[in-house]
Amino acid sequence: MANEKAIVSLKFGSYTEEDAKADLEELNRGNASYYKAVVGRNVVRFLPSMMGKKATAVVHQHVIEVPGQQNPSSFNCPKMMAKRPCPACKKVELLRATGNPVDYQEAGKILAKIRVFANIIDRKNPEKGPQVFGYGKMIHADLVSLVSDKDAGGDYTHPIEGFDLVINREGEGMKTRYKVLRVAKNTPLAADAGTMQDWINTQPSLDKYMAVPSMQEMEKIFGGVATADEDVRQRSAVTRTPVRKTRTAEDDVMELDE
Repeated sequence: MANEKAIVSLKFGSYTEEDAKADLEELNRGNASYYKAVVGRNVVRFLPSMMGKKATAVVHQHVIEVPGQQNPSSFNCPKMMAKRPCPACKKVELLRATGNPVDYQEAGKILAKIRVFANIIDRKNPEKGPQVFGYGKMIHADLVSLVSDKDAGGDYTHPIEGFDLVINREGEGMKTRYKVLRVAKNTPLAADAGTMQDWINTQPSLDKYMAVPSMQEMEKIFGGVATADEDVRQRSAVTRTPVRKTRTAEDDVMELDE
């Protein structure tokens, strides 16, 4: 009888067939295709967000070269995004404290940098539908300026009153540079309302890009770097050449716009 009373007093929701269908659609949106700007002129249209969501996911991301691994690993900085200890940030502090210019340069490589994810339509290949575009500080700064100045731009994601963007890319690797320009006039996202709504509804969810790893996950990704304190101390005794203590324009170009 006591158990029956306890059950009656509980307040809970049910997991319906409609809920399961919504979850399945969310999982399917996670299977994203990715867009990469090529050298030269790229024309894209940024998609408006789904109801209750943001149009972009802005993160602070570390990129780590792991010995024996062909491609670098990356993870969101727990210190910047969750106020938790971060082995990568600790390594940056240790490297910068050695007085060795080589260590200072190495610290710049693993320093957390802004990375932004958004859904776009590639105007050259619209049949591909929504694609996730990952970009860095250069492009993000230009986009923020467009939104902040209504005379120059405004909300470029608006499906009716928005506009396409031209992303000019020059160079490769660390010499890559980007410039974002708006097209001359405002245009609809698509020629018909059905296509517009379909693109908005089927765009990949950006939630997963905001995830912050646990300490165990970071240590696995980070390899030996998380426990490399002694290695840094040993190398610090080799060179004590003074190095600059503040970031410069040269540091800021080390952005992950690839």
